[in-house]
Amino acid sequence: MMNVFKKEYALFLLKNILYIQQNKEKPEIVKMYSDCIIAISGIEKLDEQTRVIVTDVYFKRYTWQEVMEKRFVSHTTIARCRKKALNAVMHEFETNRRIA
Repeated sequence: MMNVFKKEYALFLLKNILYIQQNKEKPEIVKMYSDCIIAISGIEKLDEQTRVIVTDVYFKRYTWQEVMEKRFVSHTTIARCRKKALNAVMHEFETNRRIA
């Protein structure tokens, strides 16, 4: 069974696949989507609660208030999850930069 985060990521890519195909000659578009994949791989490594909240805020585009009501979490928890996700993404970019 596909977890919520992978399902939302798959939907995100499917929604944008035509755009990617139409603009694949543009290096900035290719870079943007490769960066998205790097960011997603960093977020995938986080705990379930953080992944779910990040998915709600950044992929489903819920407001913080909607997430607070839906997930029964505080504003501080959302902020903490956002910070964890940003740190994970930055770490993933740093790791990929060293490998490349």
